[in-house]
Amino acid sequence: MGGFRPPAGVTACSDKGKTAGEPSASAAPAGTAQKRVVRLAMSGDYAPISTLNEKSQLVGFERDLLTAVGAAEGFTVETNRYLMPMWEAELFGAKSDVLSLTFGVPPEAREKMALSRPILKSRLVVGMLDKGQQWNVADLRGKTISVNKLDGRKRSNWRKS
Repeated sequence: MGGFRPPAGVTACSDKGKTAGEPSASAAPAGTAQKRVVRLAMSGDYAPISTLNEKSQLVGFERDLLTAVGAAEGFTVETNRYLMPMWEAELFGAKSDVLSLTFGVPPEAREKMALSRPILKSRLVVGMLDKGQQWNVADLRGKTISVNKLDGRKRSNWRKS
């Protein structure tokens, strides 16, 4: 995959990089620079890290971060959605170059993937019930919020409405 170095242990790479618009030898004029493209597969199931917007397009922190890293390395990042049970077909079936795994790598996959380090380590967890979508703080107004604060070894639980 050339110089693309995803900053995450939550990503996996195949050995099938691609160059966008790869023309045949006779179609490309000599000295034409080709655009380097990395195909990034994401689940889109974990807002705000990776989710789908109202147009079913992948959005979120993970996409923004990996797109920025790709741009800094001279790549265009194309995103597409995958379903976790299909990770192997996605990664090794020439559909994607990088597979982003939001929360972890299944044990059966560890020996088949080249893994990087995690892009994010956080004890902060936001859990949402499947009762509509919350996109920002204003969407949470009037809702019940449960907080579990980790303070060293001491754990305190409290609820706030």
